[in-house]
Amino acid sequence: MSITIKAISNTIDNTTMFVNNNEEEKSSKHKNSFFVGENKNIATDKIIEQKRNQAKKQAMKLIQDAWNSDIESDNAIEQMKQQHSQILKDVDEAKSILANIDKEKEYLKEKYGVEDDSQEQKDLELLQRYQDRINHVSDNKFTEEELARLKELENVPRTEYQNEVLKLNNSSTEYKSTIYTAEEKLKSISESIFDTRIDQLKSQEMADANEVVEAIMDNLSKEIIGILRKDAKDNIDEAAREEEKKAEEAKEAKEEEEEKLEAIKEHKEEQEELTEKAREKSREQEEIISEINRVDMLVQSNNMSKISDKNIREAQKNIQKLIQSTDMLDEDIKGIKIDFNF
Repeated sequence: MSITIKAISNTIDNTTMFVNNNEEEKSSKHKNSFFVGENKNIATDKIIEQKRNQAKKQAMKLIQDAWNSDIESDNAIEQMKQQHSQILKDVDEAKSILANIDKEKEYLKEKYGVEDDSQEQKDLELLQRYQDRINHVSDNKFTEEELARLKELENVPRTEYQNEVLKLNNSSTEYKSTIYTAEEKLKSISESIFDTRIDQLKSQEMADANEVVEAIMDNLSKEIIGILRKDAKDNIDEAAREEEKKAEEAKEAKEEEEEKLEAIKEHKEEQEELTEKAREKSREQEEIISEINRVDMLVQSNNMSKISDKNIREAQKNIQKLIQSTDMLDEDIKGIKIDFNF
């Protein structure tokens, strides 16, 4: 781009020199050269004006392109901020509705005279947790005792109070889902905003455009430079102030994101711990299978008479211990079928 500009500048100078030389020659040969020179000056002024307009358009286009790119990024960020705000609004509304549902549950408990420590209330709370789990609005875990009680409740008739509360709890599924999924959505939007800000800082399109404009100005005559400065200075200064403001906002956003990334790191460590536990469970299950296979081989062996009862009993005990120590909540919960059709 700067090479083209220099060529334009040289063209202006050469044209001016050509006009001046012709003017001198005409002046020495013809008495009416004044009028010829005047016409040449008019032509030269037109060329200069054309170059001036060309330089102005070139500079303004560079700035406008950079500005449009910046505006496009800002618009994308603004849309993401609006999504972020809408999710927070939806969460607040969902929490408000759930609070009213909880009040209705409390009213029913008082209406039916159910005590907090009663078996009826304890069973109800367990059923609500199970209901939320199968409705995919929580990741509730259950102990072996709770799973056993849920299995028993398959065949235990529910009280009128329990059914009324479970209806309310089922109606809250949509609002619980809003809250349950909000955290991941908000985290994703925040990361996208942060990435867009970083991309803006890396591209520096406005700063690059300003440098090119300065190069154009340096390669044009002082008269053209003055005109360009008058037309473009305000836009450039405003763009610089905007860039400074955006850089400060990006810095603040980066600090916020670093805090969030730290939280994500902690969450990742927790997930790795859970994964390790899952691997341990898998190893324990493999030990169970191995022990079972060993017993089967012993039983089916032609040397069955050589196996002592003590060895068989010891293997069976090992199998039982391994089964008891293995947490198989997901498998157990699949075997539970509680009817929530009211």
